[in-house]
Amino acid sequence: IPLDAGAQATTPGAPVIDKVTARAGWLLVEWSAPTSDGGSLITAYDVRSIETGASATDKADPTKWTTQDNAWTTTGGGDLLYALEGLTNGTEYDVQVRAVNANGDGDWSATVTGTPELSEKTRATIVAVRGDDGAVAVTWNAPTEVVDPITVYHVRYILTSADESVDTNWTVDDDAWTVGRQEYGITGLTNGVAYDVQVRAVDSYGDGAWSATASVTPADFADSLADAGELTLQTKSSGKLHPLGSLRYWGKIDSSSDEDYFKLVLTDTQVPVDVGFWIYTLGDLDTVGELLDDAGETIESDDFGGVLPNPENFFIWRTLKAGTYYIKVAGYGTETGDYVFRVRTFTDTTRRSNATELKLGGSASGMIDPENDQDYFKLELSETADVILRGSGFPDTYGELLSSSGGLIVFNDDGRLIPGFRNFLIRQALSAGTYYLRVSSFAGLSDGPYSVYATESEDPGDEIAGAVPLTLSDAAGGNLTASDDVDYFSITVDEPTYVRIWTSKNPDDVDTDGVLLYENGDPVPNVDFAHDFSILAGFGIEHRLSVGTYYVKVTADADSGTGKYTIRASEDVLYQRFVDRCSVIIGTSGIDDDFYGCQWHLDNDSQFGLSPGQDINVERVWNGGNLGDGITVAVVDDGMHHQHEDLHENVAVSKNHDYTGGNEIYDPTETHGTAVAGIIAARDNMIGMRGVAPRARIYGYNLLVSGVMANEANAMSRNAATTAISNNSWGPGDSAVPEPAQSLWEAAVEDGVTTGYGGKGVFYAWAAGNGAREGDYSTLDEYSNFYAVTAVCAVNYADVRSVYSEKGANLWVCGPSNGRGVPGIATTDNGNRYQDSFGGTSAATPMVSGVAALVRKANDALTWRDVKLILAASARKNDTGDSGWETGASKYGTSGNYEFNHEYGFGVADAQAAVNLAETWANVPILREISARSGNISLSIPDATSNDVGATVTSSVTFDPHVEFIEYIQVDAHFTHSSFRD
Repeated sequence: IPLDAGAQATTPGAPVIDKVTARAGWLLVEWSAPTSDGGSLITAYDVRSIETGASATDKADPTKWTTQDNAWTTTGGGDLLYALEGLTNGTEYDVQVRAVNANGDGDWSATVTGTPELSEKTRATIVAVRGDDGAVAVTWNAPTEVVDPITVYHVRYILTSADESVDTNWTVDDDAWTVGRQEYGITGLTNGVAYDVQVRAVDSYGDGAWSATASVTPADFADSLADAGELTLQTKSSGKLHPLGSLRYWGKIDSSSDEDYFKLVLTDTQVPVDVGFWIYTLGDLDTVGELLDDAGETIESDDFGGVLPNPENFFIWRTLKAGTYYIKVAGYGTETGDYVFRVRTFTDTTRRSNATELKLGGSASGMIDPENDQDYFKLELSETADVILRGSGFPDTYGELLSSSGGLIVFNDDGRLIPGFRNFLIRQALSAGTYYLRVSSFAGLSDGPYSVYATESEDPGDEIAGAVPLTLSDAAGGNLTASDDVDYFSITVDEPTYVRIWTSKNPDDVDTDGVLLYENGDPVPNVDFAHDFSILAGFGIEHRLSVGTYYVKVTADADSGTGKYTIRASEDVLYQRFVDRCSVIIGTSGIDDDFYGCQWHLDNDSQFGLSPGQDINVERVWNGGNLGDGITVAVVDDGMHHQHEDLHENVAVSKNHDYTGGNEIYDPTETHGTAVAGIIAARDNMIGMRGVAPRARIYGYNLLVSGVMANEANAMSRNAATTAISNNSWGPGDSAVPEPAQSLWEAAVEDGVTTGYGGKGVFYAWAAGNGAREGDYSTLDEYSNFYAVTAVCAVNYADVRSVYSEKGANLWVCGPSNGRGVPGIATTDNGNRYQDSFGGTSAATPMVSGVAALVRKANDALTWRDVKLILAASARKNDTGDSGWETGASKYGTSGNYEFNHEYGFGVADAQAAVNLAETWANVPILREISARSGNISLSIPDATSNDVGATVTSSVTFDPHVEFIEYIQVDAHFTHSSFRD
């Protein structure tokens, strides 16, 4: 049927080309739709080009044009643009576009010309270069013409003396920049040699032009205070230091004696009030830093800042007044390498009127100094928003959200997100307006640097398609409105990444359950760590994600009702560092447990630049077939992940005991007992790590979560009839005062050594204590000083006393433990994971328990006293240059004399020597006890002098002269105090 002439459909009108952008070898064409679509939906656009210099005849011939049909379609969608590729640089082209609908092709647009090549507008501009130590620092501005957001910058450099016309002569650092300040440090250069540097921008359409060349010569940083170069901090037009002003220098420590010095001059104009400073280094080099005054005297020093991504770097935080300061940077010990030196400044905000600005999607930093300090941040909202405010950093932060007039809206202490478990977390729906965040430390008890973050929470969808993206840095919020409601979040990683996912559990939050899903919605099996915390948090997931997209499905716990919650995903940087470090260390022993290379306490092969041999000498025991199989060890601690992949084969689950009244000793927030258990008996199974006695039978008592007096005694006697060793990496607090043990505990231990382990006695290994720096002494602790236990001290990787390990006449043997500059003790961690940062006498004690298990395996007839004497007689004398070593009586059961030191007892446990001695050992006779009383000796003990050193008073008693060998002496002293000093 003929259509009415006025209603006939037609082809579209001509589009309008808005812009042709020239790039190397191609042109980007952008256009607007025609004013008339011809009465039918435009389905595609065609684009064509021809050299501008072509003849009029050729231009009139459509076959002479290069036409790309369907250059844009509704199926592909997106902005109206197309890249004409394969063109010749320097040649000008005519370009046209036409629209297509169901009725056919429309009219070609007017012609626009373009010449493919990189123009000056695509060039980044270098604004500064600086010759650092073995490095060049370059900063730049973005090009003026950017087609798409710049995704990366490339930096290239070349010796000024080289031929720069050949591209292959240049060294290119791809991915020199991906985010943040447009600055990069080129390292590995030679001081005193000139280099040329260029930068180029890269967007989704390709590489921009290289910038103009900048030349610079690296130079060694000053090696002395007098020659220190002055740092230039960012200032405002007023001359005051700019808040968050920062600088960075790229440095190099090239020898163990090399030191770099920097000078910092602060004027009264710059610092009208005290300003907070963060002074630290980044990079793999383990650094030591000192802040010095104008006379060169140390104000503060640090060698282990504990800040990610490398906690071994120094971190100094300090509030400074106007004046001259110096910073000294060195490598720890003999370590050398490159580092990045950074200084950041922070204005101390004391009230709402000078609050630091905080924006949604942004962060700000501050410092609690002194401990009762309060800082203010200002948040302005242009519209209603569901806002998440959280803190992270050193102090235990306390957050208060205030109205524009200063009225309290809501507060929070512990947000229970990780990392930063005890930092505040506030989630609040807010109207448009001005708000303030007041940050302090909880009860004014801690100080240090911190950061605050403000995030707007999106409402996640109840299907995968509506999942809210979780970045590996910030938090997000959810809201479960019904018992069957579901929220989805997505996580995308472009390289294998260890990730931690955690939800909050503030008092008014809903208790959540979470499942990690593949992109197709299937659950991820065998997740490393997945736990419902119920009280402390909603749930926690830790796992290594391969490249791709994953989803987290969040639901309400069955008994929790409905409500809001906060979720955070973060990269587990510390665990990645551990895996990277420990998985590549290949020892010479041939042991194939994955991370055995980091267990220097078992095989010190100089893997951390240390002298070999400073270990417990255990491998030859294993090679002889003694793995401790069948020997039972009770781990008395805070619990144990008894289903851990590296422990479960050795756990006697039926003997585990839960002192909370339940039937589960595993608490994912308690990690100490799992670490202890791994040192004793991680399985020899070609995964993870290896314990000292890798086939010993272990079980756990979670005494420390409910350590009342009756439980302490019960833990000493529980399963005593079949327990060979009881490991106790615990004790009273660190204080320089006597710490008595309970009589019930003493009676239980005495019964254990008398009747336990089939009448041969339980061997009780006990941590000697970590309070040396607080002035504590192990003999003040009646637990570790009791005759029936074996007090264990700690030595570091250098075979000398760890600074925290308490001295004492009660010390028996030491075990290796953590120290500065290298990883600590490598062992198991909760969630089928591992660590290399365990330490204290808590780590040294299970070393000795493991050796004791091997000793009892070598000779099962030994009593607890025999085991103790064997350890003393076979211990390795360490730190031989220490003046505290004394030669004592003849050794029992073998040749030579005992040597004893109040820092080391009889020395460091030696597994091979102990097992060799055990194999030929003749048991000690029955213990004979002799008592003697002094009576009232009426001696007055003088007060201590000003330096806390008192006079000495002595008295003596006489024992049976026929005693051949003394195992222990117990002194019960009774004092009458007539007065007390403050």
